[in-house]
Amino acid sequence: MIVVRWRFLLWSLCVLAGAALMYLPIHTHQDLRDWAVELRRTGVPTQAYVFDQITVDGGTTMYLRFETDGVIHEDAFDCESVCVNDGATTPIWYNAADPGDFVTGFGRLSGDRGRIQGILGVAGFFLALAGVWAALIDIGTAARFRRLVVVIGRAGRFTDRRPHRWAPAGDEAIALLEELRGRRIHELWLDPDWPVVEWLQEQAYAGPRPDVERIILDPGDPDTAATVRALEHWAYEVQTRPGTELVR
Repeated sequence: MIVVRWRFLLWSLCVLAGAALMYLPIHTHQDLRDWAVELRRTGVPTQAYVFDQITVDGGTTMYLRFETDGVIHEDAFDCESVCVNDGATTPIWYNAADPGDFVTGFGRLSGDRGRIQGILGVAGFFLALAGVWAALIDIGTAARFRRLVVVIGRAGRFTDRRPHRWAPAGDEAIALLEELRGRRIHELWLDPDWPVVEWLQEQAYAGPRPDVERIILDPGDPDTAATVRALEHWAYEVQTRPGTELVR
């Protein structure tokens, strides 16, 4: 159980880290939008002209050029909603301290800003999704391991290594069931054992009936059919299931 708790904590941290990464592109987009507004307000206005356009695989890229203090600056923009024709000009506002930092009249900032944050956001989504998925698996595992399982007769362990209480048969089995009186037994794996069956019948008759959610019998045992009838008469829920979940 301690291992499950640590694993659940790890998955919770994955979800939190993934959520933080998913928020990163949103926060970056807000910052870039605010910076574009600031450049329009405080930047140096000038005109840039489109000196080239290249179309590849249906996508068009236009190339802008402008000059400040004898230095030529260039940048490329993918045509999305706006694509300016070759030789046409468009207003821009650039940062006086860094002319390569500018915003165009159609609202695009220079450079590939936010691309890395977008990739990290996608990675965060999958990290959070993996954390939720793993946590749900561990929650199911923890719930299964909290169930009280009792095995009477057949010795061995479960294939999924779930914990259980075991007694061979007869008086030892009855003593174990007496010890567990007042607790809910989720699964009682029972080899047909008449002293135990009679004890269960007597307890149901005298009351209160033992709190057994499900009694599981091996259908391959010749006494199973009679045991099922005897227990169902006293309103026990009985299932027949091959003992393949138990290994010697």
